[in-house]
Amino acid sequence: IQLDPSYAKALSACGAAYLEMGDFNLAKRYLEESVKADKSLKAALTNLGLLYYLTGKFERAIQLNRRALKVDSKFKPALINLHQVYSAMGQRDRAVEYLERAESV
Repeated sequence: IQLDPSYAKALSACGAAYLEMGDFNLAKRYLEESVKADKSLKAALTNLGLLYYLTGKFERAIQLNRRALKVDSKFKPALINLHQVYSAMGQRDRAVEYLERAESV
C-alpha cells in the first residue's frame, strides 16, 4: 500500500484483516478504498458487504454482495453472506434460495 496506495488487492487484504480483528472502522476505510480502486474486485465487495451486515446495515450489505455476484455469479462467500442477511431480516425463502445456491457451488 505504501508503494501503490491504489493497489486494490492490497487494500482489500488489509481491510479483510481489520475485519477479522474486529476493527470495523479501519476495515471499512480500506475496503471502501479497494472498491473505489477496482469496482469489480469481488472479495472487497463481499467483505464490505459482510461488514455492513455485521453493523446492521442490511440493505447496503445486499447491494454489495449482489455486485459481487454480478462479477461472479457462483462466488460462494457472497452467496453465504446473502443467506445470512436474509436470515437476519426474517426472509426465510430468500435465505434458503441463497443457501441452496451456495451449496450447489
